[in-house]
This record gives sequence, structure tokens and C-alpha cells, in this order.
Amino acid sequence: MKILISPAKSLDFENNVETGFNSLPEFTDKSIQINNSIKDLSAPDLSKLMNISPKLSGLNWLRNQDFQKNNSLEKQAIFAFNGDVYD
Repeated sequence: MKILISPAKSLDFENNVETGFNSLPEFTDKSIQINNSIKDLSAPDLSKLMNISPKLSGLNWLRNQDFQKNNSLEKQAIFAFNGDVYD
């Protein structure tokens, strides 16, 4: 069985998750390559490229600027998704 759900609109990287599961990213080099190719785009360029609102493109622009290679065992992205679907 496969279940598809919409991506979370809000993320919570502040609160801890009670789990012993940790992993390291598998495609770190590829993610760095992709980020390097879009990091110089402006927020309006991202909005047009991704077909998203100016507000969301501004948020993604900030995330792209803050992006860095991280090999630590910090909170996993899947546990950061926040909203009714993920509760």
C-alpha cells in the first residue's frame, strides 16, 4: 500500500522528538550541488521557477541561503513536519 500526503506547510525544528531513530542524509553531495545551482537566484526568481507565492519563495530563499552540509544527528526532517496530517 502506498499513501501520498501533501508536504507540511510548517516545520518544527525546536521541539525534541522521542525516538531513537537517526540516520545520515544519503544524497548530501547532490543536495549541495542543487543548492549551489539555485542559491544565487532571487526570491522572485524562485517564485517563478517553483510556481509558488512570493511569501513562500522568500522563506525558501532564506532556507537556501542558510543551507549547509550537515553530518550531525540532529532532528530528522520527517520529524519536523508539523500539522494535522502528521499528528
